[in-house]
Amino acid sequence: CASLTHVTLPDDAQLTTIGKNAFFQCEKLASISIPKNVTTIGKNAFYGCEKLASITIPNSVTAIADGVFAGCKALTTVTLSEGLQTIGKNAFLDCAALASISIPNSVTAIGDFAFQGCTALKDVTVAWETPLQPNSDAFKQLPLDKIRLHVPEGKIGAYKAANVWRDFIVMADR
Repeated sequence: CASLTHVTLPDDAQLTTIGKNAFFQCEKLASISIPKNVTTIGKNAFYGCEKLASITIPNSVTAIADGVFAGCKALTTVTLSEGLQTIGKNAFLDCAALASISIPNSVTAIGDFAFQGCTALKDVTVAWETPLQPNSDAFKQLPLDKIRLHVPEGKIGAYKAANVWRDFIVMADR
């Protein structure tokens, strides 16, 4: 896939899975559309797609497997939809251009090192009424005291008391 730059999968495609290593190190891949029928994105599916700049995960996807977007250095925009439950280990490892992420309320697990190396990360938005307890390594090696965590109004105290989240700059989202 050395010369692959764009992939358009029709929204009515009967595709339900993007398999393990499907676009592994397709370094020139800049865009892909994921059809609404996809429920699973396999391990390392987009690993090393260095030119991939944005991705929208449809609400049919319940899990982002381990390493799916690891090494996507140009990834600046990620849209995670309600329905997503799990963000796997190393899912966004070394996505150095990712400046913000909104984690849907439906997410119940965030894997180890999921956002490690996301050195541009400045804003994380969450909507859980009760703070999710991610693994302490989910945001490893990031200056959490310089990253704004946007939480539901009236929940600042809960997040300031919660492991991992208390290390962020916690503020209410309006």
